[in-house]
Amino acid sequence: MLDVLLKGREALFMNNKNIYVKEFREINSRINNLKQMRALLNWDMMTTLPHKGQKERAKVISQINSEIYMTLLSDNTKKIINEMEQMDLFNIDDALGFELEGIKIDYNKIKDIPIQLYVEYTKLIAETIGVWVEAKEKNECKDFI
Repeated sequence: MLDVLLKGREALFMNNKNIYVKEFREINSRINNLKQMRALLNWDMMTTLPHKGQKERAKVISQINSEIYMTLLSDNTKKIINEMEQMDLFNIDDALGFELEGIKIDYNKIKDIPIQLYVEYTKLIAETIGVWVEAKEKNECKDFI
């Protein structure tokens, strides 16, 4: 009887483990996809986007940053990470541990910043890319500073 209970408990643990790992990987994938979109848009701003489109592109980039922020700081993300840490799931796989460290680094960078301030800051940074590209082309770095 005890053997059956232990097997049932182990099966429940494995099921929960798989659910948390799957959800964590989905969150991490979403964040990474958003970061890749942001990187592509930043690259486009620096290479081919006409100057007149810079401000609109900066808005799009700030929206992407807002999505990253909300995904990273969501209650669901915190819950999944906490549960996985309690179950010591990040030590079962080096890749999973590496993914967690990346999420924690990103989380700790922005956790104390209000979302509106974060979005406005990232929009401002995106807008300066156009100014930098133009100053570089004219060899007038004082325009950027």
